[in-house]
Amino acid sequence: MRYFSLSGPGDAVYSNCPNSLNFRLFGKGFWLCLILTAAVCLHLPAGANAALNLTAEERSWLNSNPDKLVLWFNTEFPPIEFISENGKFTGMGADVIALIEQELGVEFIKQPSEDWNEHLAALKSGACAVAPTIVATEERKGYAQFTTPYASAPVVIITGNQIEESLELPNLDGKRIAVVSGYASEGYLRRQTNLHAEIVPMPDVVHALRATSFGQVDAYLENIAVAGYYIEKEGIPNLHVAGATPYKFDWSIGISGKYPLLASAVKKAMASIPPKELESVRRRWIFLDIDPKWSGETLRLFAILSGFAVLLAAGLFVIAYVLKMRLQEKITSLDEAHKKISEQAKMLRIAAEAAQAGMWDFHVQERLSFLSTQWFSMLGYSRNAEEISFEDFQDFIHPEDLPGLTNHFRDYIEGGGRSLLEYEARFKQADGSWRWVLSKGRTVERDERGRPTRIIGLNVNIQTVKDVQEEVKQSEAKFRAIFDNAPYAIVINNFEDGKLVDANKAFFVSRGLSGPEDFADIPQNGFSTMNREEAQAIMKKLAETGKLDGYETEIVNVDGSHRHIVFSSVVMEVAGEKQVLSMVMDITDRKQADLQLRQSEEKFSKIFSMAPFLIAISRLDDETILDVNNSFAEVTGWKRQEIVGQNASGINFWADSAAREEMIHEIMQGRDVLNKEMEFCCKDGEIRSGLYSARAIQLSEGWAFLFVMQDITEHKKLEKEQQRLQSQLLQAQKMEAVGTLAGGVAHDFNNMIGAIIGFAQLAMNKMDQSHPLHETFSQILDCSFRSASLTRQLLAFARKEIVEPMILDINTAIGELLKMLQRLISENIKLHWTPGPGPLIVKLDPSQLDQVLANLCVNARDAIADIGDITIKTELQVFDEQTSLIHPDCLPGEYVMIAVSDTGCGIDEETVAHIFEPFFTTKPQGRGTGLGLATVYGIARQNSGFVKVYSEPGQGATFKVYFPRYTREKNQVNKEEKAISQSRGETILLVEDDAILLKMTTNMLLHLGYKVIAAGSPSEALRMAETREEEIHLFLTDVIMPDMGGPSLADAIDKIRPGIKILYMSGYTTNAIVHQGGMKKGVSFIQKPFSLQSLSQKIRTMLD
Repeated sequence: MRYFSLSGPGDAVYSNCPNSLNFRLFGKGFWLCLILTAAVCLHLPAGANAALNLTAEERSWLNSNPDKLVLWFNTEFPPIEFISENGKFTGMGADVIALIEQELGVEFIKQPSEDWNEHLAALKSGACAVAPTIVATEERKGYAQFTTPYASAPVVIITGNQIEESLELPNLDGKRIAVVSGYASEGYLRRQTNLHAEIVPMPDVVHALRATSFGQVDAYLENIAVAGYYIEKEGIPNLHVAGATPYKFDWSIGISGKYPLLASAVKKAMASIPPKELESVRRRWIFLDIDPKWSGETLRLFAILSGFAVLLAAGLFVIAYVLKMRLQEKITSLDEAHKKISEQAKMLRIAAEAAQAGMWDFHVQERLSFLSTQWFSMLGYSRNAEEISFEDFQDFIHPEDLPGLTNHFRDYIEGGGRSLLEYEARFKQADGSWRWVLSKGRTVERDERGRPTRIIGLNVNIQTVKDVQEEVKQSEAKFRAIFDNAPYAIVINNFEDGKLVDANKAFFVSRGLSGPEDFADIPQNGFSTMNREEAQAIMKKLAETGKLDGYETEIVNVDGSHRHIVFSSVVMEVAGEKQVLSMVMDITDRKQADLQLRQSEEKFSKIFSMAPFLIAISRLDDETILDVNNSFAEVTGWKRQEIVGQNASGINFWADSAAREEMIHEIMQGRDVLNKEMEFCCKDGEIRSGLYSARAIQLSEGWAFLFVMQDITEHKKLEKEQQRLQSQLLQAQKMEAVGTLAGGVAHDFNNMIGAIIGFAQLAMNKMDQSHPLHETFSQILDCSFRSASLTRQLLAFARKEIVEPMILDINTAIGELLKMLQRLISENIKLHWTPGPGPLIVKLDPSQLDQVLANLCVNARDAIADIGDITIKTELQVFDEQTSLIHPDCLPGEYVMIAVSDTGCGIDEETVAHIFEPFFTTKPQGRGTGLGLATVYGIARQNSGFVKVYSEPGQGATFKVYFPRYTREKNQVNKEEKAISQSRGETILLVEDDAILLKMTTNMLLHLGYKVIAAGSPSEALRMAETREEEIHLFLTDVIMPDMGGPSLADAIDKIRPGIKILYMSGYTTNAIVHQGGMKKGVSFIQKPFSLQSLSQKIRTMLD
């Protein structure tokens, strides 16, 4: 492993450094080194070493203290000492220590160290006995002893490529110089009192090199071996050696002053190692390569044979010249490469600035990111390039984007990072706002498993692109809204072949189609009746002018009916394809009215006086009334002589003068006004409604207009009332039908589900959980309970469910409903839950609480047009007598308030007055029943509560429902007991007309330990009650049975066995055991289907 070699007379080239790392020595120094090397080789005897002669005290100390032979080594100081991939102590120092261990016959305890200052502190305290590679300074000699140096390396000045001239220490005045904290180079630099520079300590070599590369410091002082190794490893292309210092690292073995006997032993061991072995170690890690033609033996021979001195000198001169020329060529080549790299870096920097891009360099294992100055400038920060942790980097990212970005980055790493890393996210700017940034990067380094360890990339500001995209999106949304909701038919066709591209709802409705899927069956000419020549003329005009205005034609609908339309078209280009946009208006009704009006002209004079409609004839130029019929005078209250000769505006006939002016304008344009509604004033000031038509007619004295109006005031009142009553009737019929259906389904369905649940639980109780069928029966039970829940929901919808008030903690109950409520509203609406301090106890049927919250949340959802928020809040409120005077529904006391607020469109004051009326709704037809808020109001009043609403148009709405706080047993909130309560030997009389359910219930009771008297009919139950002698503790009966219902049978049993306790069971009870939706007083009931647990708890509750 060669980390650097000296291969020429004038320059040092370090093989493991980048090509740009050149060290210029002087030619004179080469000749001096050559002569000194030759002298050493001539006089140093090969293999000479001092004998290892330890004293008895030294040997005894080594044998007695193996636990103190602790050696600390630097994990990140290659090639001198570092930790290998398999975790072992490696490097030049490790090889020297191995020789020491061999000489002493000991083995040091190797402990890795990542902090050099901590390393030195341990050497001083004795925690570290041996430092294998350390420079002896005056300070360190105060607490440690050192062997003779066994290797050296010069300390050089490393700068970025922007500094091209050669530097010496005096040239660094006023500069920022990086050194590794605690290294000997730091102490050396601080001793240079004539140098006025800022010394910047760094935690390690890598940080120092990166700081120099990013321009955070001007230069970095380090020994060449370590610096060269890390420059290549980290792939830093923009650094070079700008000069040398007089200082060099002379590495020795340091021994803590706490162990003098160990120090003397190690020094003797070092002295006993043959110099050739130490030289071999040095050459293994810091290799001095001399041309093999001039080996040491040759030089020794040269020194002995002085007679050949002149000839040898000449040869050396030639060789030196050739090597120098080759080296000069290499230097020139490297300089050119440096210039190209510098130019490319400059161009890259200019391009990044122009694109508002910032560079980043992420080291995966260290979780460190190096961000360029331009990266910070892109976001408005005035910060230089710096290294930050990945956690600090995440602070720049929007919280909503961070999870997705983190997952994407993790997937990229785990996937091997073979492709381009690309993502978009919002980054925080210096002013606190967010900016969209596009990030792209690639893996540049990997570990031995191929996983990315280093990724470099660019961040580009794309906020402008995002803004444009949003504007386009909003524009498209506006067009689509207009297109889809326009009252007129709009259709887009392909210009070349006429095929349908798109059409709005009004188009399909007007043609009798349900949607685009029906259009495929329409012939090529669509609905048109025009001939080929007419169609060609239209297409020609569109091709020439690009538009067509007000073209009238006839079409045939799907049902065969003929309709008149008028349409306007325009040619447009979409994605390079010509299309035709047409707006179509159906004028069939207007056409028919025109025809009818023409036919009636002949009869006008005959029916004028006797017509039941209000008829008036006025001059067209000044609107002077020429004549009116009897109906006109009777309805308005004016006599004929009071009207004729007057102006319509003079008698204040039109309630809306703008409507009159519009009519006159239409007539003056030559158009008839047909069947338009208006409001008119009578003589007594009454405002009435009319349906009028008007048209211009020519009389002998000039142009006039005929005004005919039907008084529709009473008709509109009756029509409105009829519509309201009809709507209420239809809704009531639908609810009744659903209720009847729900009841029938509930009875039979719950019986079947009950049998499944019972038999499944009995089977499971006979097997342990390890039985192979246990999980199967568990799934059967789960599906059965969900099926039973469906039936309960159906009954609740039809308001056929039995109301059983329970003691509830409102906060707990609402918390369990949140998931269901979130499903009721769309995903674009956020549901917020703000519970008040609890517990908040009420007595309320849980199903009623479900209905209240479901209706209020659905109502809030429908009030929100797009995105918004719904908030549910609870709190305790106290009302006094003064409040009761203002709100009659509110009695003094404590109330639990449930508020449901939304950010929707709000409600006006007039609508608020009607929202709790049954069947009242502001939703479009078919969207609402008008029962939701009425149900909420009814549930509140049924439970002695009340409802308040607060709203303004555009400000959202808040509904507050108040239930009386339950003060008795406030801590005994109903909770489901999971344990099965066993019998105490009681006897139960059971009657059930369904044989399967009879058997299932009997088995369940027997399993619980009860004695069971089972009857399959009411008559059999009566007979057993009369004939059996033992005491019967409980009568368990179905509610609905042939011949005799459960309540009637219970009354008969009670006469036979007075005081017997009675428990009803049913899947649907009608009104047999309920009163106004709740259980009759004194009646106990269990809803089918029931589980073994619920049955056992109900029975024990009654018997205990």
